[in-house]
Amino acid sequence: MLITRNYAQPTLYPRTITKSEQKQKPEYVSGAEEKPEAEDKLNESADIWKELSGRYDIQNASFSELCDISKKLYAAGQISFLDYGMIIFDPSQSSQPLHFDINVTSANRDGRRDWIAEFEARASAALKFGNTGGYTENRKIAEILSRLV
Repeated sequence: MLITRNYAQPTLYPRTITKSEQKQKPEYVSGAEEKPEAEDKLNESADIWKELSGRYDIQNASFSELCDISKKLYAAGQISFLDYGMIIFDPSQSSQPLHFDINVTSANRDGRRDWIAEFEARASAALKFGNTGGYTENRKIAEILSRLV
């Protein structure tokens, strides 16, 4: 490779936003208008967990019910997109010719299982193979789902 004096590699710098470019927040006479909004968000987050725990039994749920739960939690902003993707991941639905079951625990004859125990078993299996990232993520999912009990 021939490098000449005219060769220059671009350097990327993060763009700084000036104060004039920032959105101006409206000023209120009193902070009373902002407090109910924050309280509403807290109430909505508590309501979604209560609603889902009343509607679904996470310790005896089908995969489609688990997908519904995770979709509603993601839409409410209670879980991240990564958590949502990990919960709904099903390799048997893949278009690839290799189809396998990643579930560690067995389901009953109706296809229902204890999803908290499932993700805890996945975490234990990941730790057994030295996959600390998988262990951490599966434990996190198990803790999220345990809030529904």
